[in-house]
Amino acid sequence: MKKMLIISSISFITAIFSCQKVDVKPQVKADFSYTISPSGRVTFTNTSTNGDSFSWSMGDGTTRDDKTSFTHDFKANKEFQVKLTATREGVSDVAVKSVVINNLLGRLVVYKAFPTELTKSTNIWVYVDGKYQGLVMGVTNFAKNPPDCGSLDGVPIENLTEGKHQLKCQEVITNGYVWEREITIVAGACNKEALIR
Repeated sequence: MKKMLIISSISFITAIFSCQKVDVKPQVKADFSYTISPSGRVTFTNTSTNGDSFSWSMGDGTTRDDKTSFTHDFKANKEFQVKLTATREGVSDVAVKSVVINNLLGRLVVYKAFPTELTKSTNIWVYVDGKYQGLVMGVTNFAKNPPDCGSLDGVPIENLTEGKHQLKCQEVITNGYVWEREITIVAGACNKEALIR
C-alpha cells in the first residue's frame, strides 16, 4: 500500500508540473539582402524572421527603422559596414554585412566668378579631358553664391569618374583669357570650379 501511495504521489506531482505553461521567447534571426544599382543607389530588403522592430546603422553615420525594403544613397566609393538589429519581446539578433560602393560618379559645375561690364557679355568654352562640355554665357557673376550642379547658370557636367581630370576653359573672343588646371572629382558630390581672373 505504501508503494502505491508513493507511485500515486509521484504521478500526481508529474501531472501538475507537466501542465504548467512554459513561456518560450521567439527565436529572432536578423538578416538582409541588398542590390547595388549603377548609380550607387542600394536597395535593402529585410529578410529577418520573428522580429517586430528593426534598427539599421548604415555605416555612413545614418540610421533607419524600416521594416521591409528601402533604398539608400551612399555618398562615397568605399566599404560600408551595414548593421541590422531585429528585436521582439526583448530578444535581439544582429546581422552585419559589408557593402562595397565603387561605381559612384561625380558631377561638376564650371561657373564664372568674376565681374564683367554690363554692356559686355563674356562667353567661355569649357573642356574636360579635351572634350567640349558647354558654354558659360552672359554677364552673371557667381563669386559669392556658386550655382548648384544642376544649374544652367554654369556648365553642368555629369558622370565624371572619381579622380584627376584636366579642365580647360577659354573666352570666346580673339586672344581670350584661358584657364587650364588639373581638377580632382569626388564621387557622389557636386564639385564646383570657379573661373577667376
